[in-house]
Amino acid sequence: MATSSSRASASLKQKARRALNRAKPLIGRKPTKPSWVPPEVIDISVARLHDLPLFDPDAYLELNPTLKGKVTKPYNHAIARASKGPFTMFEPQAVARVLAKEAFEPDLVTAETTPISGTEASSLPPIGIYASSYGNVFMREIAEDLAHDFRLLGADVEVLDETADIEARRPVTIVVAPHEFFFFHEGRNWTTPEFVQSTFIYNTEQLQTKWFERSLPWILASRGLMDICLQAATALGESGLPAMHLEPSLRLNNDWLLPGDWEKQVVQDLPLETAAPGTIVSWNDRPLDLSFFGTTSERRDVLMAQYLPRFEGYRDFINYVARIGASTNEMDTRVAGYVATQSKISLNIHRDDFPYFEWHRIVKQGMGSGALVVTDECLPHPLYKPGVHFFSAPSSDLPDLIDWLLRDPAGQQAAEEVLANVELLASSGVGLQRTKAAVEFITANS
Repeated sequence: MATSSSRASASLKQKARRALNRAKPLIGRKPTKPSWVPPEVIDISVARLHDLPLFDPDAYLELNPTLKGKVTKPYNHAIARASKGPFTMFEPQAVARVLAKEAFEPDLVTAETTPISGTEASSLPPIGIYASSYGNVFMREIAEDLAHDFRLLGADVEVLDETADIEARRPVTIVVAPHEFFFFHEGRNWTTPEFVQSTFIYNTEQLQTKWFERSLPWILASRGLMDICLQAATALGESGLPAMHLEPSLRLNNDWLLPGDWEKQVVQDLPLETAAPGTIVSWNDRPLDLSFFGTTSERRDVLMAQYLPRFEGYRDFINYVARIGASTNEMDTRVAGYVATQSKISLNIHRDDFPYFEWHRIVKQGMGSGALVVTDECLPHPLYKPGVHFFSAPSSDLPDLIDWLLRDPAGQQAAEEVLANVELLASSGVGLQRTKAAVEFITANS
């Protein structure tokens, strides 16, 4: 469901009901939870959990009062039950402390880098990147983007899912989003100790979520971790697990929609003057001033109530929905990308108080579509810098920032400079330096 400001007065109950109707075909598609975590996986994970500052056994028992007097080995219990829930593993304060620690990675904008030759990964064995066919469509996109970057470096890569032949798996395996892959349908067949301990995990989940907790046994018992978040990779590496930060490189995309999409009603209903296949619209001529795509949360509810009256003077497209389960419709993400190509500003609002750098919305959907990204403040990033590649401000100041960028000549000039920096960054290939580091990481830990 999409709303413009003129329709933003619909109640959240109405929005939730419409989202529920859209989600009905998915409601019966529940994840299959493993009935057990293999002992070998528990042993490795527990050993590493002891060295993970994020986990406090006393706090675990305090967070889950029903366990007091019944559980004598909280480390073992937390790992064995993580794949089932419903116990909370981490204090929010502990997550905040971990994310607040300085995470170091060479600044890719200023660091000297060796040229990318396109043969860095040619000596690697064939790579299989696995993502659940029943999971969030964003995860499959990330798997494809990672594969694209590895191929640019000369690797033989195939993107697969849980229906592939496990006996014919490729020598190097990477599982994207373990909280989905190991839980949905045939994914349970891949939870063997042999596979888990020989595979690399690519984590996309934020540390404060139940989905991350569900992933933890498989992360800690894996051969190594690649995380989309630098701070999370640094924190998990303190457990003794080989860990690194990796995200796909920035690619500009002006053609999100497939040929058949133009005939679909959802595209026909978009409030855009420009709706022609392959049309590239210069930033100043884009028909939308502002767009936002996101699911409801308590924090966003409060902020949206404050923002929408301020946005009434703009031509905006606000897609703010209540969703049950993951987004599995590829059309949703294609429409979001297309709308971003027609928007001057792509807005990002964190769903809760943890200011993660949301790569998919900020980089792939926003910067990649040539929109100017405006977000509330994020965790530091080694490549993308506020004021250089995007704009950020405290959440209370975002409407003023948007007004400045769209209405003030100085703000418009600053916007043009940032957009030029993003375009230069996309053409430089510097983002592939992380993929090059991933090749070295795989080689060192294989």
